[in-house]
Amino acid sequence: MYDLGIIEHYIYTCSYFGDYSGLLSGGHHFRPVLFIYSLIYKIYSSSIILLISQAFALVLGGIFLEKIIKTNPELKIVSPAFIIILYYLYFALWWIALFDFHVDCWLIPIMFAIFYSLQNHKSIILITGLILSLCFLKEPFILTAAAFGIYLIFKYRRPFLGGILFILCLFLFYLVTVKVIPKFGGMSYLSSWAFGYLGKTPLKMCIYILSHPWVILKEIFTNPLKIIYLIALFAPFFFLCILSPLELIPALPIITISLLSQKVGHYIYSNHHHAAIITPVFVAFIYALPKVYNFCSKFKLSKQTLNTFLLAIALFFHIIFSCSPLSKVFWVKKLGYSWPFYKNAYIPTKRDIKIWQALKTYIPSDPKLKISYQNFLNCGYLSQRKKIFLYPSGIFKADYIILDLKRPYFIKGYEPAISLINFLGEKRTKVIKDALARDSRLIKTHWNVFNKINKTWIKIYAYDGFFIFKKPHS
Repeated sequence: MYDLGIIEHYIYTCSYFGDYSGLLSGGHHFRPVLFIYSLIYKIYSSSIILLISQAFALVLGGIFLEKIIKTNPELKIVSPAFIIILYYLYFALWWIALFDFHVDCWLIPIMFAIFYSLQNHKSIILITGLILSLCFLKEPFILTAAAFGIYLIFKYRRPFLGGILFILCLFLFYLVTVKVIPKFGGMSYLSSWAFGYLGKTPLKMCIYILSHPWVILKEIFTNPLKIIYLIALFAPFFFLCILSPLELIPALPIITISLLSQKVGHYIYSNHHHAAIITPVFVAFIYALPKVYNFCSKFKLSKQTLNTFLLAIALFFHIIFSCSPLSKVFWVKKLGYSWPFYKNAYIPTKRDIKIWQALKTYIPSDPKLKISYQNFLNCGYLSQRKKIFLYPSGIFKADYIILDLKRPYFIKGYEPAISLINFLGEKRTKVIKDALARDSRLIKTHWNVFNKINKTWIKIYAYDGFFIFKKPHS
């Protein structure tokens, strides 16, 4: 999958070539935590390590969630087993867990550990260290750490520590997004077209948001996908988590970024960007449950009745929004996002095996070779190179191009459209937005590119719509 292969590439180049740029600005993200993985890769390099660590992080989150319940006297009425079932039914967990890898997975146990440590009055040094560790996962989570500073002020009456953390994290966010990421070849958040309508500087953005609230409200509430996004986040809890608003403070930065962004990937429910929201909504939910139980008892509704109702709600939204074997995308092939998550994806076919054998046979293992291939063809054998390109990027520079016409050609977005059109020598006269990725012109352009490659490159392997091309004279 897309991020698994890319992140493994960053880890590999750091481990074997001493290239730290992928950790500091790869994919326009700041992910220094990958350095730890690069040390492990010096001993053994395999994507299995990434997937096992991700599964461990998600399970560890559930363990800390259980500890929060069991160590809080006010939550004695709450069933840990019931909450853990809801945790594993929550849709956002599955979009992190399956077929891909994201460092975001570590947010979940770390944030649960922060709530647990605060609740049980652990060492200030431990709490501060846990909060600051969020800053080294990915740059948006620096704002999550800053929000924990606000949470400390209002929930635990620690204005000094909370204020220091808030200011320090805001400064660090500015430093990372404006200085570090651009220095190593990435794009600053402020340069992103997704937020361009707000302004070019943080001050201008804040002024625009405060002075044009109707524009912001229109941006949010006239976009059906953003409404669905909010429903997906809170409906599985029957919106009960809003009864503990302070616990939602750490989730606000990511929710705000998603709602303000004009990039679909930020607010569509079917991705990993919601990791920073999972922990706060669960903590808010379990803190709200005793109040709800007490309220329902006045109407002679038992705890078991309410739990059964909430479990049914959670299961319903799990089927609708998740990608697990219980979900609609697992069983219904025609759904738009089903390709990687349909039931057939779990079992390698004869075609899959032949493709894997062809890659090992026709692509040399030399890590210095440059290869361009589709997002959905990522594997360790391809990603463990000094330089890789995601098709259609790199089709000018690659030694080999690998294409599978039966898989999605690329992730929908702006850059693939530009790369394809530039490859054909067309003049770019306007900004091509995400919508173009669904446009028939882009599909036509893809076929024009494929035909050009097919005529001018050496075809060294072809099987059932799968092709390996070698650059002439390479």
